[in-house]
Amino acid sequence: MGRSTIRSSRVRTLLAEKRNDLIVLASLLLVVFLLVEQHGFDRKLAHLADDPGHLARLRGLIGDINLRIGSYLALKTVLSVFLGAVSWVVMRYFNLEFTGFWSVLIAILNFVPYLGSVLGVMFPAIMAIVQFADPG
Repeated sequence: MGRSTIRSSRVRTLLAEKRNDLIVLASLLLVVFLLVEQHGFDRKLAHLADDPGHLARLRGLIGDINLRIGSYLALKTVLSVFLGAVSWVVMRYFNLEFTGFWSVLIAILNFVPYLGSVLGVMFPAIMAIVQFADPG
């Protein structure tokens, strides 16, 4: 193998190992950028539209989008807390270990589309299998 092949495989290995760290870093940078740019957004929006009526319509549309997203997140939060509480009751009834941890994890994972619900069921199920499995 040549030096470039060894170097590129090392880079791929390093990137694979640090992938989650890079995703978290990119997400944090995006959040910081959005928070910093938040104060100048209204000024940039004013430069976007020359017509005051069009600008008012854009602001109304953005306000409506923010309201709908806020309503969705509020409902999702209430449902996640409810799901976590019901999960806690069921797991407590069956004496599953770490019930509080699993309930909080289920509530948090409920925010992750598609995969979160599957993982929220899978992890406590695996724990139940390990805890209640008959070793003999």
